[in-house]
Amino acid sequence: MYLEALVVLFLVATFLAILLPHFGRARAVARRTQCLNNLKNIALALQNYSDVHNVYPPGYIVRAVSADDPAVVEQGPGWGWGTMSLPHLDQGPMYRTFDFRLDLPGNPTVISSLLCPDAQTTPFSVASTTAGLVTVSPSSFVGVAGLGSLTDQPGRPSGPGMFYRNSSTRMEEVEDGISNTLLVGERKSSFEKPDGRIIDTSSTWIGAVSGAFRDPGYDDGSFLEGPGSLVLGIVGQNRPVPLKIPLNGSPPGLGFSSPHEGGVHFSRVDGSCSLLSSEIDVDLYMRLGQRADGQPASWP
Repeated sequence: MYLEALVVLFLVATFLAILLPHFGRARAVARRTQCLNNLKNIALALQNYSDVHNVYPPGYIVRAVSADDPAVVEQGPGWGWGTMSLPHLDQGPMYRTFDFRLDLPGNPTVISSLLCPDAQTTPFSVASTTAGLVTVSPSSFVGVAGLGSLTDQPGRPSGPGMFYRNSSTRMEEVEDGISNTLLVGERKSSFEKPDGRIIDTSSTWIGAVSGAFRDPGYDDGSFLEGPGSLVLGIVGQNRPVPLKIPLNGSPPGLGFSSPHEGGVHFSRVDGSCSLLSSEIDVDLYMRLGQRADGQPASWP
């Protein structure tokens, strides 16, 4: 009996050793699928918003600025594209509690449909030079601002994407084709650089907190970036210095990244969603992030 029990235990342990990696992979696939489904719902909500208003929501709203003003002059209110989309994400009651005439308040409400299952699920605080510490709800997804600085030219990107400060993008302005223009993509909440430095890349759906300038993870740590980085991502910039940001690359607080193996989930303006490979040619990726650069680009 003792020998038979040992044999049974050995067989059970062997089967578990074989099956556990498969269970782990199955869970990873399920989480990845849920993340993609959440992104699809966001893309559908944005399409519905466009159908109702004949325009996509602004990247974020700032009062009393010109398009050429830098982020340092922003004084709120800061409400972002995610907040504007809430009625189309079955969050109408919450949306109706907001007073858009006022600066956005701290809001710790976590909305699971705006998160990847592998992402941070707790509220986080950002330091504002005007409002102190402001607690906001996390989001795994940021809008595509295109080619341009979120600090020096947040209201007039050189190569505009779908969202930027006070944007009002109409479908007919997507001259490069709605199936070849990125709309929303993933950003994970923290990023470890090759030198071991951990960069806080947390994003939120509520908006850009005025006065919140954060370290986006430049290699030399020399620049802070504007509040728009809380809700938007860029594919590169050409001033103040030329910059290309590969997927899952540096500076991570400005670009797009994902906990999923192989690439980053994006939605396109036509509503379709899929994984964009981390190995994509960077120049092609930059063209996909701009809505009307006139350069030939097709989804790889």
